[in-house]
Order: sequence, then C-alpha cells, then structure tokens
Amino acid sequence: MESPINATKPYLDYLEKEMLIQGILSAFCVVAAAGVFDRAINGGAGPSAFLHNLQANGTAYLIAGSAALLGAAVMFYLQRSDLAEFYGQITLSTLRLSRDMTIPEDSYNLPECVSRADSWTLWNRYKMGLAFLVLAGAEFGLALVIQSDVNACAFGCSGGLRPPPSIGDRRYNPGAQRAPLRAMRRNLCRPV
Repeated sequence: MESPINATKPYLDYLEKEMLIQGILSAFCVVAAAGVFDRAINGGAGPSAFLHNLQANGTAYLIAGSAALLGAAVMFYLQRSDLAEFYGQITLSTLRLSRDMTIPEDSYNLPECVSRADSWTLWNRYKMGLAFLVLAGAEFGLALVIQSDVNACAFGCSGGLRPPPSIGDRRYNPGAQRAPLRAMRRNLCRPV
C-alpha cells in the first residue's frame, strides 16, 4: 500500500500551484488599480490630451473599474486563503496517518479534506473574482468610449458628455451660433 505522504503529494503540488496563481492574480489586480488611479485619475502621467479627456469625461468609470479590480483582488486573496487552509488540513491529516496519531473529533480526516478541497463550491470566490475582472474591463471600456466626446446618449447622458461643436452650445463652444439649434428645434417640433 502506498504511503499517505506519497499519495497526497501530487494533489498538494496542485494546490500549491493554484495558490501561486491566486496570489499573482490578486497582486496584478492591486497593481492595475493603483496604476489606473495614479495615471488616469490622479494625473500622474503628465500633460496628454488623451489622459486629459479621460480625466474630464471618464473619472466615474475609472473609479468604478478600479473598485472592481480591488474587489477581484479581495476575491482572489480569499480563494488563496481557502486553498491554503485545505493545503494545511491535508498535510496535517497525512502526517497523522503516517505517524498513527489519533484524529481529533473537530478535525477532518484525509478523505474528507480531499473531497472538500476538490468540490466546485470551493471555487465560488474565484468565479466572483473573474466576474469582478469582467466588470472592471467593462467600466474601463466605457471610460474609453466616453472620453472621445460621444455624440449620442447611448450609454446614458451624464455630465461628462459634450455636444459636438456644430450644435452650438455656448458652454463648450462660446463662439458658436445659436441659429443651428433654433433650426433643429423648428424641424423637430413641426407637425408631420
């Protein structure tokens, strides 16, 4: 019969690799959120028309995307913590079996540890972390779309959207004529 240490070694190696991946994902999310905050929100990138438009029009989306990245980092960290707990439980159970030690009543035995560590419910936090990453990508995508002075209110009219200069809104284009607005209003309001 194979010793418990040799039998569980491949699974413990797998858990160790998964913990490393979760740590890398968590660190990436924190660094990316800090980078977005430093460069785009805080203005640490220097004078750039692209970043200026991004700050002026997409700050809310950038903040929401950064918050989603931080949420993903927390979920990946908690997933790593769960995997580390099972790694430790399996290691302790293996040690107890190899040395013929008694298993305390409030502890898991080796088959229970492995079955709980191998369940799909263990990966719910990982799935939530991926959902937060998708949400962050959507928020950053919206920030990029909004920053380019979108004409239509397809994504909801917010204070960051500006009308094109041809419309003649004096807040954004003081030299514009009011005549195009009046003509447009007449065309929209006349009976068909």
